[in-house]
Amino acid sequence: MVIDSFYTLAFGIAATMLIISEIVFFTNDIGFFNWGRKAYRNVTAICNDFSNGKYYNPWGSVKPIIINPSRKEMTELSEANSLSQRAVYADMFGFKLTMNGITHNEVNVLRTRLYSRLLQNRGPSNLAALYPYLQKRLETVLDQQLQKGIVKSDGPVSIALAPSVRTISSKLMALIFFGDKASADQEFADALLTYSADLVKCLAAFQVFPAIFSGLIHKIITKNGRAMHLLQNRFKHLMRSDYGESKDVKDRTILHNMIEIIQEQEGSPEYWTTDITSQALLGVWFAASHQPWMNLDFILLELAQRPEWQLRLREEIGNISESNYESLDRLPYLDSFIKESVRMNPLDTHAIRRKALDDYQFKRGDYFLKKGTTACVSAIDILNDKNVYVNPEKWDGERFVTGPSPMRGTKFSDVSEHFPTWGFGSLACPGRFHATLVLKIVIARLVSEYDIFLESKGRVKFMWETFTFPYDSTRVLLKKVN
Repeated sequence: MVIDSFYTLAFGIAATMLIISEIVFFTNDIGFFNWGRKAYRNVTAICNDFSNGKYYNPWGSVKPIIINPSRKEMTELSEANSLSQRAVYADMFGFKLTMNGITHNEVNVLRTRLYSRLLQNRGPSNLAALYPYLQKRLETVLDQQLQKGIVKSDGPVSIALAPSVRTISSKLMALIFFGDKASADQEFADALLTYSADLVKCLAAFQVFPAIFSGLIHKIITKNGRAMHLLQNRFKHLMRSDYGESKDVKDRTILHNMIEIIQEQEGSPEYWTTDITSQALLGVWFAASHQPWMNLDFILLELAQRPEWQLRLREEIGNISESNYESLDRLPYLDSFIKESVRMNPLDTHAIRRKALDDYQFKRGDYFLKKGTTACVSAIDILNDKNVYVNPEKWDGERFVTGPSPMRGTKFSDVSEHFPTWGFGSLACPGRFHATLVLKIVIARLVSEYDIFLESKGRVKFMWETFTFPYDSTRVLLKKVN
């Protein structure tokens, strides 16, 4: 209790310092004599935004080099050995602290091969087998979230969208990663959710406070890495061959497949120690759990404003209780709606971020990256290219089904230089099939059973640096379909 109280107090102090720093920068901008009325209004907005999870970066940062988005240059950016994706996000999220000492300034072939085989080669067949378990888990978790909602007098249930989809997405991903039994454990499930949230908080705090305080800030925000250490200990327990999970489920999980592939790799026993394996799992878990729920939030917000699309998708989906992985994958309008919503609401205005581990000269183009420099492509420009997307500023749910575009007929999970959400080349996100299934299965269930409305108009998202985040306070109404 004393330790918890200390962490709570320390986090409160850190949050207060963060707000004060923003006030100081604001007052410098507007001048002393205009401080009164404008300052009060701005402080109120700051407090409201901070309570909703909005973060600030008042000291700025070095901008990355933007690479021309041609196929050849995007491929080189993605696959060059001296350019590291992990190093970029390690700087942002402080992986040395948040992943318990992981070394990120390296390019390890064993890791790259593992991730590709683990998620891309074995993913789709495993997902088809896990589909019935995911449907059952979704039904349980959705009922739990609805019970936390507010029942309106005219029947609909009001839920806080971001916290609800964050929980739902996390619990579905947990089943894919660790199996039915492990993911049903409440302490473990809470730690998985907390760990991902802690990393995002650290992302914000590390940008605001000097690097010398990073260790202290990490201890305050994460309560001395409580969720991280719990997860790593639980991972080690789950790695035991005698762990009690039904074989039908266990053999399909990411954890089990990861151990199998490690045992098959030449030279891997020396590299893949228990600690390294658990660190890798933390990284894969964060990547897989963080992006889907935010995309799901923005997709459902688009859906809530388009009742005609709810009817169209409901008709296309049909009887959700009779669906399976293959049938859900053959719904062109659902794919198009999701893809267009993500195109219009990219989580990051940049894509294919890479950090140069050494000086690097591009083979194509005139780009030279000094060691430590970050390069990327402009996702926002690619997704609004008029040569690819007709009237790109206009939302068009049929764009990928009937639109006059080279992207016509493509699925959300497809990799393309015109849709950089998944990266590009052979190192494109291998977990895209898992993320896509989580999005589709949740949307299909909600559309089939509920009419969805925004409870009230207002800001539903905010920008921080190049990232877009949903407001935690946005609420939607779910009304049972007759």
